[in-house]
Amino acid sequence: MHMTKIRMAVFPFQRERIRQSFLFRKWKKLLTLIVCVTLLFLVIPKDNFLKITFHLRHISAFRMTSDIAEDEARLDKVKVTMYRPISVEYNLANAGQDDFSRGQSRLVDKLLGGMENGFFLDLGAGDGETNSVSLFFERERHWEGVLVEADEEQYKQLVKKNRRAILWNVRLRLDGDSRKLTSLSEVEVEPQEFFRLINRQHIDLLIVSLHGGEFELIKSIDFKNYTIKIISLELRDHGNADNYVQIAEYLQARGFYLAHQLLDGLMGRRDVVFNKL
Repeated sequence: MHMTKIRMAVFPFQRERIRQSFLFRKWKKLLTLIVCVTLLFLVIPKDNFLKITFHLRHISAFRMTSDIAEDEARLDKVKVTMYRPISVEYNLANAGQDDFSRGQSRLVDKLLGGMENGFFLDLGAGDGETNSVSLFFERERHWEGVLVEADEEQYKQLVKKNRRAILWNVRLRLDGDSRKLTSLSEVEVEPQEFFRLINRQHIDLLIVSLHGGEFELIKSIDFKNYTIKIISLELRDHGNADNYVQIAEYLQARGFYLAHQLLDGLMGRRDVVFNKL
């Protein structure tokens, strides 16, 4: 009984000593750190601290400047791919035609009341003639415009057509696009950057044929900053209407309504035209 009482009295005392020892080591480490920092300030001249601070800021500023320079260099490369129109005769395979589309040009012309001197942006312009929606407005209604084609072979054919619009051989980089550049000469640009480059807040007709990237392109447009009257899309859905439904719902929520739809089941193609209310 006596021994049990002694042990019961010792255990709390030991726990207290352990706790005090732990606190002492903790404070000792903290005091050591404070002393080291103080000595560092005393030993190293103040000017050197200013130099170190400036150096860190300089590194940060350099990285920011480097990023800006890289963006500017990339955009300069995009600008170089621009081809301005020349005042020579059209070189068309079917010069006697007026509507080269699958009916969209006439429909859009009717929706706009035969409007003259408008502006179009044709993304995925192909060779500039085959199934072209924009060619009618350029020839018959004297519109200005921009034609964009990423494929180099198609672009070469486009140049030969002697279109009056500005030509651009670039690929639009879209969200979720896993494709890689196929050559060193290929240039890509984000849609937002490209819209800033063309410097047009008002677009009468936007034509999009990107072989599957139409919805991503549409979602990249800031409809608060850009006014678009009509959007013409060529969708390759191969009977799958999900892509079309998503686009239709998205545009309807932004004030567009479906004005035309032509489904080619054999080719797996759907031509749709949306008009701004």
